[in-house]
Amino acid sequence: MKKYVIFALVILVMSCGNKTTGSNETTEDTIGGTPQTSVEPVNHQDTERAGYTFKVSFRKDENDQCDALLLTCQSGDKKQEFVGEFNWSKDEDLLGDAGEITEEDINFDGIPDVVVYLGDFGVNPGLFSTFYYMACVWNPQRQSFERCEAYDELINPTVDAEKKVITCEYTNPIGDVFHEVYAWKDGKLTLTESTSHNELEDEKEEE
Repeated sequence: MKKYVIFALVILVMSCGNKTTGSNETTEDTIGGTPQTSVEPVNHQDTERAGYTFKVSFRKDENDQCDALLLTCQSGDKKQEFVGEFNWSKDEDLLGDAGEITEEDINFDGIPDVVVYLGDFGVNPGLFSTFYYMACVWNPQRQSFERCEAYDELINPTVDAEKKVITCEYTNPIGDVFHEVYAWKDGKLTLTESTSHNELEDEKEEE
């Protein structure tokens, strides 16, 4: 997959690149020591989507490193749980803003979905930012959330509600700059545009 190609360098230089197989035991550790929830339940007329709140916690492996994010969506007695695995395990102190929740309509059907920030898993986090997210979209037919696994592959996604597309722009350490556009077709997130160029080569041509 695309993200594993991009992170090949990481696997060579970081022992944590090969994620150890941990227990399925969840931890009570949460953001700031308490579960993170949406500020207010989002109400949407004529749908069970109204009233949902969200909680994030982190799963730890056998080395006490966080290797996944756990999202709980709940409304009354109705509860769903989703797992977003990290590209490699991280110490809890290095999670940063991981677990930050955004309620936005990523499939442009007029109903807010749920997006959770997983973290920066770039070769050089902070320098060549590669932000990953986990997304769960609301299915009005089933009246429940569904994991959008295609969203896991997007790097630095930006939702454009006006154009009804999701754009991704990112750079790798060898100077390649990528621009991708995704749209929803037949209920699936589909790549509709992809361009790239190399900044280093561009600079040489300008000299």
